[in-house]
Amino acid sequence: EGQEADWLNRRHLASLQWIRETSYSSSQIEVFDKLFGESEIENLIERERGYSYKALKRLLLWSNGLKDRLLSEARDESLKINHSRHLSYAQSRKFLEDALVKLLAPRLCDATFSTEDAARGTGIPPGAVIKILNDFSVSLTEISVEELPDLILGGRNPLQARPFARERNGRFFLIDESLTTSAIKANLEETLLAKEVYCRTRGRLLESLLVDELSDYFGSQNVYSGVKYSTPDGMRGEADAIVVQGDVAIIFEAKAATIFKPGASVSTKAFVQKMRANIHKASLQLERLRTII
Repeated sequence: EGQEADWLNRRHLASLQWIRETSYSSSQIEVFDKLFGESEIENLIERERGYSYKALKRLLLWSNGLKDRLLSEARDESLKINHSRHLSYAQSRKFLEDALVKLLAPRLCDATFSTEDAARGTGIPPGAVIKILNDFSVSLTEISVEELPDLILGGRNPLQARPFARERNGRFFLIDESLTTSAIKANLEETLLAKEVYCRTRGRLLESLLVDELSDYFGSQNVYSGVKYSTPDGMRGEADAIVVQGDVAIIFEAKAATIFKPGASVSTKAFVQKMRANIHKASLQLERLRTII
């Protein structure tokens, strides 16, 4: 019974991760363009990583467009790694092991590209290409066929932030196109989350996106943003957005939080605790303003 509950928990987490990795890619890219393409953040990325967000995006788009037959075969095997959710745990594990053996097979060497190929195809300086591929790739010599299936089925996909595979001879291939969008944020935040300017910019962007959506729906004349207030007991705060409809005021609080930090283990219990903490914090802010209104 305990093993079955553990398996169901891991299946649930794996499904959640697959949703995160594949949903709303075009919308995510639009948001990423605003966030990582913002001048202050792009300058920060260049200082910390040695390449720009625009160069990273261009390389990912270029690799997505490669149509080599062997490359497609390699991706077929890697997609199996992510698409085995309908099987039992034992079946999924065997399925993943077989896919990994094929993925690591020497015949797939012809499906790879070099840093020189990428530099010629994208127009990005070779030095920047090398840095991007090193940051966004996993070495096939370091992937354990024995351990990786359990990691993936447990909802902790090591490929999520590194969608490129680095072959034994130093060549690369994109494992799965569906991973590229989520990889941008997951990977860059390994560096950026520790920077106050990034967290502040991310919060402002979320608030502006919220206000834009509310204005489209309710009309800009009914939407108020950045409303500062103070309570009778001297506490101060700011509401991200308030919508006024007649004698009804709807208060919105936006939290630009990363639920799981890069490298953190994922579990249903940890997810629930994080969400409850964020909701509790937001609700306290909303309640203070509600009592004033």
